Amino acid sequence: MSELPITDLLLSYERNFEGIKSILNALSHEKRLQILLSLLTGDKSFRELKKETNLEKTALAHHLNQMIAIQLIQKPAYNTYSLHIDGERFLRIIERAFQHTNLKLTKDKEQMETRQFSAKFADNFFGFEKNTR
Repeated sequence: MSELPITDLLLSYERNFEGIKSILNALSHEKRLQILLSLLTGDKSFRELKKETNLEKTALAHHLNQMIAIQLIQKPAYNTYSLHIDGERFLRIIERAFQHTNLKLTKDKEQMETRQFSAKFADNFFGFEKNTR
């Protein structure tokens, strides 16, 4: 997939600003993201989503309706919700983009340093000898 030149990218954002803003708004809310991720595993009932999110009925209904309106999720049957193909597509694109961010690299480095520190601490504190294989 080739990248758009900056001028075309800006023009696309200008033309589609409200739609892009609606999707980013939906994806930026913790509970809505939790709902989308839950639906990755398959269809869920209102009751199941209520239990998983710990939301009140009216709050859950609000979030579901908002995501149905922008076609991130769908309601294929009474009391059943599923991830719309666009919802899955956005989740995949965001995850793929995140894998190439400085934030991800920094977090990975911090985790590696923490693990190394923990191993060194355990060696020093408990007197463990390093495994030689």
